Amino acid sequence: MADPALEGYQQFTFAAAGPPEAGEAAISHLVYHRGDGPAVLILHELPGLSPAALRFGRRLADRGFHCYLPLLFGEPGQHQSMASYRRLCISREFARLQSGVSAPIVDWLRRLAADISSRHGGASIGAIGMCLTGAFAIPLVLERCVTAPVVAQPGIPFSFTFSAVGMGRGAWMSQLNIADADLEEAAVRARTDGITLMATRFRRDRVCPAARIDRVAQAFGDHMVRRELDGGSALRPPHATLTEEYERAPDAPTHPTRVLFEELVAFLHARLDRGRVPEAL
Repeated sequence: MADPALEGYQQFTFAAAGPPEAGEAAISHLVYHRGDGPAVLILHELPGLSPAALRFGRRLADRGFHCYLPLLFGEPGQHQSMASYRRLCISREFARLQSGVSAPIVDWLRRLAADISSRHGGASIGAIGMCLTGAFAIPLVLERCVTAPVVAQPGIPFSFTFSAVGMGRGAWMSQLNIADADLEEAAVRARTDGITLMATRFRRDRVCPAARIDRVAQAFGDHMVRRELDGGSALRPPHATLTEEYERAPDAPTHPTRVLFEELVAFLHARLDRGRVPEAL
């Protein structure tokens, strides 16, 4: 807990049995948390549980939420995109970053979401996935307690060529690192129970192509709020809507990242301030 980015955070360890196909008895990770109010599960990006991710959790906690940030890999405070990518390409827990597959870590996250809800008296919770974990917020919708899902710039699968020079278009651009069945079932739950999903990206983002958000929109229809931000350039296309790009931006209320953050706060409060999950949604 010596890292200054962790100041004000508490921690606990959460362990849960993985699905039988995972071949492991249990998955266990540290979970850092802070704040008071409705619970929000925040899933960190490819660089790890970086200082920027921890500061995002702090900003959200300061706006009236109890934020939970599981350490999915690496060390708290790290920022190692390439090392993380190489590690996760052989990780069974992350299904080796395959498209069309919900990894064992998603099942663990669903159990964590249910545990967080129980810690708040059975209340509804929010779930925010970003980049590597962006699509993970979709299968979390299958947990009845999750009523405010946010899919921020889902970045897997990833093309190094397209990211670097904008070449190499293909089917990968609309693919997600979750099972097709999970996407379909989550969309059904959204329509049945009146759940709205928020999806965000930068228009110039070459890690998360527009086609990927198009696919989520096709599934969720009127139950998705889409926010695409202007900013960056062809030479430096932006990516992380809620963390790094927020911190790079001028501190002006009209900047797209500031507008998005305020919309996110309103989105979460509108769906979580009602308290306990109804017996039947």
